[in-house]
Order: sequence, then C-alpha cells, then structure tokens
Amino acid sequence: MNTNPNRRSIAPAVAARLIAGRRAPRRSDACGRSAARPGLRWALSRRLAAFTGAALAALISHTPLALADDTEIYVSTGGESSQSNILFIVDTSGSMSTTVTIPSVYDPNTTYSGSCNASRIYWTTSSTPPACSTNQWIPTSQNFCKAGIDAFTKTGRFTDQAVMWRKDWGLLGERSSSNARWQSLQAGANNHPLECEDDAGKHGNADGVWYADKTATNNAPKWTANAANKYAYTTTYNFWSANYLNWWASTGGSGTMTVTRLWIVQDVARKLADRLNGVNIGLMRFDSSNRWQGGPVTLPIADISETRDLFKSTISNYTPVGNTPLEETLWEAYLYFTGQAVKYGLNSSPPSVAASKNPSDPSKYKSPIVEACQKNYIVYLTDGEPTADVDAHPLIYNLLGNRPKGNCTTSTSTAASNQGVCIDELAGYMHDHLDAAPNLPGIQNITTYTVGFFSD
Repeated sequence: MNTNPNRRSIAPAVAARLIAGRRAPRRSDACGRSAARPGLRWALSRRLAAFTGAALAALISHTPLALADDTEIYVSTGGESSQSNILFIVDTSGSMSTTVTIPSVYDPNTTYSGSCNASRIYWTTSSTPPACSTNQWIPTSQNFCKAGIDAFTKTGRFTDQAVMWRKDWGLLGERSSSNARWQSLQAGANNHPLECEDDAGKHGNADGVWYADKTATNNAPKWTANAANKYAYTTTYNFWSANYLNWWASTGGSGTMTVTRLWIVQDVARKLADRLNGVNIGLMRFDSSNRWQGGPVTLPIADISETRDLFKSTISNYTPVGNTPLEETLWEAYLYFTGQAVKYGLNSSPPSVAASKNPSDPSKYKSPIVEACQKNYIVYLTDGEPTADVDAHPLIYNLLGNRPKGNCTTSTSTAASNQGVCIDELAGYMHDHLDAAPNLPGIQNITTYTVGFFSD
C-alpha cells in the first residue's frame, strides 16, 4: 500500500528494464540460447510484453480480454515438448480495496440474477431499458422473430420494426368482437405472436420465404409466400432479454459498475485462465499477517488443464489487506523456482501450501522446473510501489556477488527511499545469470514481466 508520493516508481522501472530494454543473455546452452540466435526467443518475449499491455488495457477499461494469437507466447513451439511455467504474483495490499467506476460490459454467457422473468421478452419504443415490472412483454414462446432470437444470444437486445398478431384494444383490453390481425405492439397484450421486418422473406413460423400477411385475419394463415401481401412495417421497437435487463439493473441503470482494483485483477485473471491452454500456471499473493513480509505460494505451478478451476477459485478468495512487499515476494518466488528453503511463506498468512513444498523435505520448495529448456515466467500484477519492503535487501545483495548492484544495498533502513531498491537487480539476475535447475541440461532462467496500473 503506497502512501508516500515521493517514493520511486519500482514497477515501471522493472517493466522498462525487462520488457523494453533487455537483451538476450550471451550464454550458449543446450537449449540453443546464444547471442547468435536470439530471434525466436525474443520475438516471443516481445509478444509477451504485448500481451501484458493488453492485460493492462483490460484491467483499466474492463473490456473483454482479446487473446487470440497472443496465447501462443506461452505455448511450446517447434521441437520443444515442455510446457512453459507461468507464476502470477497478485498484489493483495490494502490499496487494492480502492474502488473504481468502470464500464460494465454485458456478457451473454453469464446468468445475471434479478427480477426479470427469463421466459419473457421485453420491449419499448424508446432506447431506455424498461423495468422488469413493465407490462410491455411477450412470452419467448410467442417470439417468431428469428433475427431477434439470434441477436439475443450475442448481445441480449435487438432493434427492429415489428408487429403483433392481436385484436383491437380498448379500455378494458382486447375487443373480442374485432378481428385478429397483424398490427402494432400493445402494452398488456402479453400472449400474442410477434414478427419482425428483418425476417421478411427469410422466416415466418419456420425457415423459408415467408412474410407477415397483411390480409390475414383470425384463423387464416398468418404468413404468406406472396411478397405482394407483405405487411408494411411502420414502428421501430427495442427488445430486451430478461438476462440483459437483470444485468442493466445490477449497474443501477448506469451501464457502469463500482468495483475494487483487486476485483478487476481477479476478473481478468479468471477470463485469462479460461482461454489459456498448453501451459503450467501458479499463484502467489502478499502476506496478510501483521508481519506484512513477502508472500506465500497459494497455488503451485501445474498444468492448466488440471488446475484451471482451482486457479480461479484461489484467486477469487484473495482479499486486500496490508503493505506492498514487492521485492520480498519476488525473492520468495526465486526460492520457489529454485527449490530452496521456504522463507516468507513459512509464517505468512496464509502460509505457502503444502503442495508447493518438497515432500521429502517440507522445509524446502519443490521446484516446478522439471524439464530441460522449459520457459519460466513471472507475471507481476501490482497497483503501487513497495512499502515495508527491506528485509530481503541483504539476501539479494549477497546473491549478486561481484555483479553490478545498482541501487541495491544491505541496509534495512525503513526510509521511503530504501523500499524495494533491490527488486530490479533480482529480476535481472534471474534472467541474465541464474540457472534455476542446474541438474537439467541447458540454462533454466526466469523472465519477469510487470503490469503496473492505478499508480498511487
């Protein structure tokens, strides 16, 4: 949680260094990675950067996340047989409880709760969605407008000129002495066949060259194949599915919704999980105990085909609380990938799950890297800059050895300028110098991508 306006922007620094400016490591290994052949690897990395940008746009605008070919960045290509490992680290700090108002997008694949009856189609002559209590509706069973049926499955609404098969209307309702025929829609006339202009010549009570018959009355056939008898439509109506109106009511009639920053991350991540295949995914979050140090592995990296539902339920249960230990949590991710002793995930709340640990020695993590040439990614989703994030400084400083250390220091001063100062050095080390699984052929490094949004 960021409260200091003078604090340096760590997340953008990491993003700039690892997405825009970093070169391939000049190490030749059994995986074919060398200075002479960076093309495929870094084309993939650029596409991952493009993907994180698309994810950021989706987080901010809450528009559907379009993945298409971008999902290929994670999938093994060519002769590779191993699936990429992707560890998502989700910012669960207190600032993620901040609410934002965003456009609400109707999803026809979601069933929205509300008082509108799913067996009805509602209509108006205005563009404003009606209340569920309106008397302007017909049963779905009486809707013979096939064009409208098709539209409802995609958008939940439909606009067209239309007619209703009914008798004349008076103060007490239908006049029984009048003839039934095609005419304008009538509020309160709820159990009558509906036809629309877009169906003309394409559909009647069945597919085919049919028209609403302007000459038909009472028991005569309502549709004709004779274009000369086509009904002359004059009035345009807006039609709404019950599901669309229930969604609209859930927004308070504004077409917007107020949600937390964490809700947006959770929503995008769930949709991403539904679209990805051929990868291994896992989850980390920040510590929610009163120590506020680092974060646990809440879902070990596993094949998405086996862990998809658990991924979605796990991230859905995250709640926002505490500080923003970006560096300490990245250090814990390093320990996890390299199968080292559990540190912050030992006493955090919640602790790292048992499935993330080595069965023969639960004090250590079980590395998810099990095959040579596996690609390994960390995707960091955060809304702010580090706070209470100094404990890992000496550990990272010592890890770097004689390598350039940038701003990294052994000092654990709690000064604002000292928060998270080793995070970019750690990310750079994991990418350029680390062999996370030395027991396997080749060099198994880790690439970090950061999606920073809603900067405080």
